[in-house]
Amino acid sequence: MVARIVDEFPVKFRGFWPGFNPADFFLPLISEATGTRAFCRSRGAIITVESVFPKKPAAFPPGLSSLFEKSVRGYRRRKKNRGVVPEIWFTGENIRPPVGPHQLTLSFDRDEYGGSNVYLPLILLSLDWFGSSAAGDSVESRRAGVMVSPQQVSRPKLSDVADRPGFVCAFIGNPEPVRMRAVRELQKIGQVDVYGRAAGNPVAGKAAIARDYKFMLCFENDLFPGYVTEKPLEAWASGCIPLWRGIDSEGMLNTSSHVNAYDHRSLEDFVSEVAVLMENKESLRSMGSEPLFSAEPSLEPVVTALRRVINAAQSVGEGPTPKGKRRVRR
Repeated sequence: MVARIVDEFPVKFRGFWPGFNPADFFLPLISEATGTRAFCRSRGAIITVESVFPKKPAAFPPGLSSLFEKSVRGYRRRKKNRGVVPEIWFTGENIRPPVGPHQLTLSFDRDEYGGSNVYLPLILLSLDWFGSSAAGDSVESRRAGVMVSPQQVSRPKLSDVADRPGFVCAFIGNPEPVRMRAVRELQKIGQVDVYGRAAGNPVAGKAAIARDYKFMLCFENDLFPGYVTEKPLEAWASGCIPLWRGIDSEGMLNTSSHVNAYDHRSLEDFVSEVAVLMENKESLRSMGSEPLFSAEPSLEPVVTALRRVINAAQSVGEGPTPKGKRRVRR
């Protein structure tokens, strides 16, 4: 016998990045998992979804490890002082799931940790899963300038990439050393136009600029098996060929759709492949028309895990019932 909440499902969110909107992804996801309308409410929430971003990042030492350690201490303090136990933990950063009072963690880590962790890379959050206007107006979609569906990324597309006048564009906020070395090496064979905070010229939307370039440099900030962010998706959705650097340990991405610097012995070898590609318009058209994903992505593992956690909590009476609602058993 599993208990469920009738009609509405209140959720508390805590520790997310600036500009985070739960309606972009998490509320529709939880609604699908529960079969009820999920909405934000701190008091009387059935579950808490927590991420790793502190309210005042400047007050803490720089570095993701500091954010991690601060988050763990925060969990313990809140549990002791207020009895609030976060049940679901999510990170959009390359941070391992912490040891804590969570029934479920959603992360880049492929280890299931005995069934408590589910793989949810950030690239999946950047897709338009629910066809909602909120998703189309999210901070992430406005920055990229385009939204694509899970079906679109797994299908071939028409490409004009061979006829674009520009060589490489790059949108860089974090001047990570390998990324900046790649810019320098690519500049030996063509003009690389850099936008973003690192270049002193931040832009509101990438797609309008990127449509004039054949390639977009989109290296990940870090290397870890399964750490795949929105970066290759932004390049592909803009019609550029992604010049990526990352470890797609799950084979999510179609290797024919991009050039991965990680697959090369050196940045010089990586740039040599780009130079050869530039000399062959047919190869450019072929790569530019490839689907980004090797197969249509699915959220079913995440939805299944959410249902398990929520049903388990309600069956033992952990979650509060919203005022005016009743528990039913089936």
